Amino acid sequence: MKRLLLFSIPFLLFACSNDDVQRGKQKVTLKGSYVMIEGEMETPMDINGDGVASTNLMEELPNCVEWALNLSSNFFYSYRTNEVAEVNGGLEFNCFFPHAYSSGIWTEDGDVLVLFDRNDGMEYRWPYTFEGVDLRVQRTDTLFGNLNILFDRTTPLH
Repeated sequence: MKRLLLFSIPFLLFACSNDDVQRGKQKVTLKGSYVMIEGEMETPMDINGDGVASTNLMEELPNCVEWALNLSSNFFYSYRTNEVAEVNGGLEFNCFFPHAYSSGIWTEDGDVLVLFDRNDGMEYRWPYTFEGVDLRVQRTDTLFGNLNILFDRTTPLH
């Protein structure tokens, strides 16, 4: 029995290691679907009206932020956010309707995600990094200033 056990150990080690090496070499790609799980604003704001300004977008808009990004394999993108608007010198946020929506073509320029918006004809450049397979982007918003957003990848890597 001891001989059988000693004889089988090398085969078990080599059998597992090849799969692990292949998985370890998998390249993380931008293609996929994402939902926002973290957002940091440059300037503290009191959007939720609790009297306390914060830079944490998720804290200021609890249970409301539903930002989603889809980067397809044919380089078409769609981006959906909740609508935030300035009303009478303050911010008004609608959790359910309407959603701001943009779409167009995406590409990469080094470590920058480039979005060509077909609705407004603008080019948006978002520097990005990966945290595991999740995507962190920096973008500028007219209301929030500079944003640092972490998107959770909702589609598995292929």
